[in-house]
Amino acid sequence: MHVDVAVKNSGGRAGKEVVQLYLNERFASVTRFEAAQAIREVLLQPGETRQVSFELTSDDLSFIGADSKRIVEPGIFDVRIGGLQQTFEWK
Repeated sequence: MHVDVAVKNSGGRAGKEVVQLYLNERFASVTRFEAAQAIREVLLQPGETRQVSFELTSDDLSFIGADSKRIVEPGIFDVRIGGLQQTFEWK
């Protein structure tokens, strides 16, 4: 799955933005804590907008199950980048 987000520097000075992507499976067999799944740093000039891309694979959706083995469960996931959130279903 490919996720893009537009990041804009609305200030008057150049600056670095740290864009963090979070994943949350709505109904999983094991409860997991929320942590940044992917991080991108981008330097923006004043007024500049840039697309930041993330490519999610099944490895990004995997976790250690109750039997201590890495698994990927089908389900509905929420993707959050900053204050933006989108939902997708993994089959």
